[in-house]
Amino acid sequence: MGVWDKIEAEDMSGSGNGIYFVPGKYPKLRLKESKFKSADETYKKSDVVIFILEVLESEVPDRKPGSEIEYIIKERKADGKPNTFYLKNIKKFLMAVFGTDDHTDIDRKVMDLVLGERQKGVGALLSAVATNIKIGEAQKDFTQVEFKKYEEAGKATSSARAEA
Repeated sequence: MGVWDKIEAEDMSGSGNGIYFVPGKYPKLRLKESKFKSADETYKKSDVVIFILEVLESEVPDRKPGSEIEYIIKERKADGKPNTFYLKNIKKFLMAVFGTDDHTDIDRKVMDLVLGERQKGVGALLSAVATNIKIGEAQKDFTQVEFKKYEEAGKATSSARAEA
């Protein structure tokens, strides 16, 4: 097999240029695609789940509406040690996508549907807030992103009135 034999079939979806979350508020995002790359496919030899999000509304000047952001969750840290938050971070994201508070709703079957050909969850609307935190002994900067299911302002107001 030659070095370029796979170029015709290369998947061109996603930005592919590392557009990540930076601190700020993202009032409205749309899940565009979900991907899984096995450790054999990545240069750092770590399983990776990638959620590609389209920015619909943003308070971050560098992430304008229409741009794409990759939310990447790696099974291993930069030092090669296991990421103990790998599965938890995937679950938290998908709980927001599917609007559930019950973490047991996200199981192996859901993962197969989300990352498989069906791409379950694509099109879901989310809101996010990204903040920088310090992690590890070295207190390295890390951008933490909290997601929630998007709710239109009108709907939230209506719900609040109904409860009052």
